[in-house]
Amino acid sequence: MQSVKQKNIKLFPIVALAIVGIFLLGCETDMKQVKSFAKKGKEPLREAETLKILYSELGKLKVKIEAQKMEEYKTKDEHYVNMPEGILVYFYDSLEQISSSLTADRAVFNQKTHIFDARGNVVVKNLEKNQQLNTEHLIWNQEQGKILSDEFVKITTDEQIIMGEGLEADESFETYQINKITGTITLQDAEMD
Repeated sequence: MQSVKQKNIKLFPIVALAIVGIFLLGCETDMKQVKSFAKKGKEPLREAETLKILYSELGKLKVKIEAQKMEEYKTKDEHYVNMPEGILVYFYDSLEQISSSLTADRAVFNQKTHIFDARGNVVVKNLEKNQQLNTEHLIWNQEQGKILSDEFVKITTDEQIIMGEGLEADESFETYQINKITGTITLQDAEMD
């Protein structure tokens, strides 16, 4: 069992690098491909359960990934890492304090396209700015540096809650745009009522 964990640790620095900007871009291809692997009876190249992966740069902790289950699928044309039972990712600042986190019911990382697809109860928290993003589907395109969602999104800050359909953001979540705002609640006004 030890050798399986060691092989998976070599794989996860790639996944960790892909997740570091952790807000995502929208397409269903990755999840459909993983499901098609399972339907065709393809066995995962590698599997692991109850993982904790630490990724550091220059001796400083950058990312911690926790997943209940990981499956890696690879063919001549496709290469996916599937986390079907949930994922929890912590991102650390230069002082090695948690700066943000991401949780989702399931996630897929496409090794070839560098697209990370998170689904189901996706929650992204930026602890430095005290912001939280909630959605059911979020995808990050690492090569484009963009995060997109075509689902309902809710962004909560200290001042307001913004709800809408669809989101486009830069990967650091410094700037974002909700495509179709369906509601805004100013929290200072709500507290006075």
